[in-house]
Amino acid sequence: MMDLTVEIQGDAASLEECLDLFTAREPLHGDNMYKCDGCNDYVLAWKRLSIRRAPNVLTIALKEWRFGKLNKRVTFPETLDITPYMSETGDGNDVYKLYAVVVHVDMLNASFFGHYICYTKDFRGNWYRIDDCK
Repeated sequence: MMDLTVEIQGDAASLEECLDLFTAREPLHGDNMYKCDGCNDYVLAWKRLSIRRAPNVLTIALKEWRFGKLNKRVTFPETLDITPYMSETGDGNDVYKLYAVVVHVDMLNASFFGHYICYTKDFRGNWYRIDDCK
């Protein structure tokens, strides 16, 4: 089982774009330079986050808070292949099928106040809204 918290950055409008940015190579420079053990000096380097092995259950939380809630539409597929985001070759278990989505619904147009609802899919492929207020 793995939980990923992925930030919604820039113009990303899909889960795949958010994962692309999450796993993008990032230069380490300035105050964040890498200290080389060989020469004992700070050198330019790159880092990249990736998934080493595909877990049996993958939960992805889209971080939609940055100085208040982002009210932005982000699409996500019903089938997700995580191979592009992995650091090792997969074993064929790298494709996930969506079966639930949890959504925060703002109330009174305030990001700090709201209600969570869930959409879940049964074994026949039918989607249901789970909402304890209705």
